[in-house]
Amino acid sequence: MNTRILLGLTLSVAIGVAAKAAPASQAAPAQMSESGVISVAVPISDLNLSTPDGAKAVLGRLRHAATVACGGPPETRLDLASVQAFNACIHASLDAAVDQVRAPLVDALYRGHDEAMASAGGPG
Repeated sequence: MNTRILLGLTLSVAIGVAAKAAPASQAAPAQMSESGVISVAVPISDLNLSTPDGAKAVLGRLRHAATVACGGPPETRLDLASVQAFNACIHASLDAAVDQVRAPLVDALYRGHDEAMASAGGPG
């Protein structure tokens, strides 16, 4: 079973079964729902989220999906408003997605809690 995590501009996030999943290392293309939610399916069922490697892998996938859902980085960093909007979208999308994954090690790694990584046998 693949898990779908929705990341997007409206900051709505949900976990469910994805009908068509992308390869494990990739997020599916962004899709917009009728309500305007941009979503990207992120497969995570192939990962063990209780290991440091699995937690790091899911965070990488979520970051990639958030970048896709948020429209990609601005073409120029000189447009401060666009950079701030993109960064806010990424941050809010990741916060919500990590919360919905409900994996303590993923949460700890995302929030920078080195003691959780150390107790799990990972670097820290």
